[in-house]
Amino acid sequence: MSRILSEHYSMIKVREPIVEGIFYPSDRQKLKRLVTSLLATAPPTGGSAWGILSPHAGYRYSGAIAAAAYSAARDRKVKTAVILAPLHRTEKDEVILPESEKFKIPLGLLDVDRRAVDELVSFSTRFVKDDIPHLEEHSIEVQLPFLPVLFPGAAIVPVLVGRIGRKTVAALANALEIIFGKRSDSTLFIVSANLTSFMQGGAAKTEAETFIRLILEGDTEGLLSSFEEGTINSCGVPALAALMLLAGTSCDRRLLSSGNSAEVNRDYRELVHYAAVGFFKNKA
Repeated sequence: MSRILSEHYSMIKVREPIVEGIFYPSDRQKLKRLVTSLLATAPPTGGSAWGILSPHAGYRYSGAIAAAAYSAARDRKVKTAVILAPLHRTEKDEVILPESEKFKIPLGLLDVDRRAVDELVSFSTRFVKDDIPHLEEHSIEVQLPFLPVLFPGAAIVPVLVGRIGRKTVAALANALEIIFGKRSDSTLFIVSANLTSFMQGGAAKTEAETFIRLILEGDTEGLLSSFEEGTINSCGVPALAALMLLAGTSCDRRLLSSGNSAEVNRDYRELVHYAAVGFFKNKA
């Protein structure tokens, strides 16, 4: 029986971790203690967030901010986590889903919701399955350790978002609504994004403040226009715009925490800004 099981699992495609020991601890117990500690010190927010924005830097820099985002959903019974994250090394107008059936982190294997992945791919020729970008990108991986701690057994839908245009942003939001609308009570939407990347102090602060203002105002049009004009350069804008379209204008948006890399390394020449934002659905 053990040989059969071994052969079965050897045929399963697993996306291996690439930034363990760099962005977060590679040791299982150390990682669990760290995530648990970060969540324990996160500010109270009610725990019912429908969606969150969480940074994807090393936990030394943004772990506490990410914990604030996840803590905002901690009271929900999440069965599926849809993670929308940027693909940093592409200019393609594509949404990339994994071929892998599981994603591995030191805390174990997370199951990919293959049915949801297949449904997403069927919506547009811009939606493709390709493991290679997933094997090279960290923006989804750094979100994963929070999930088994808060939502044991939850499946994941890992979605890498290229530099997609408005039509693809709208198509992604529409597809997510059709697939997950009826099970939104058990689905957590996660956008993995930093606000700024390696900018000078004053410019980084201005851009981060503008980014946050547009999110809190629910101004998807302004966010996309700023991205197209280059006044906001965050890699996560297209993914966040899709989430904001999906959330709708009646969604309550709250800034939960924010910070920047200089608070850790004192380097104000190449600042990275981070924020945690919670999206709370108003009950009818």
